[in-house]
Amino acid sequence: MKKLIYLFLTVLIVACSGDDSNNNNLTNSLEGRWDYTSSYDDGLGGDCDWYFSLENNGIGVEYDYEDYDPNTQETVECYLFSAAEVTYTNIENNTYIFNLIYSDGYVYTLNATLNNNTLTFIEPEYPDEYIIFTRE
Repeated sequence: MKKLIYLFLTVLIVACSGDDSNNNNLTNSLEGRWDYTSSYDDGLGGDCDWYFSLENNGIGVEYDYEDYDPNTQETVECYLFSAAEVTYTNIENNTYIFNLIYSDGYVYTLNATLNNNTLTFIEPEYPDEYIIFTRE
């Protein structure tokens, strides 16, 4: 009987000590490179890179390369149009608030939803407009 109790306690301890959090599961984290995939207006992405490089500690960088120079109004080879420091906070389940902080001090805020390897951004003022990034 004593052996049976020890066996039961051992099974109970092992079963209860498992980590239910998915923080180490890449599909539930934001860590990595996220490339532009599509949007409500497919003209946003162009033929150049637009991506986020994110870390799991709530920071990262956004890089936007463009092939159109608004100053000369000409098509050009892809160049770094803008880069922003990124901070993000998990507000509920897989919902986040992102702040893109540009070198001139301008802060652009977006809501984002993570669904496996798809990160969907929505502007708070325009809930019907979305931008989708996928993990590389």
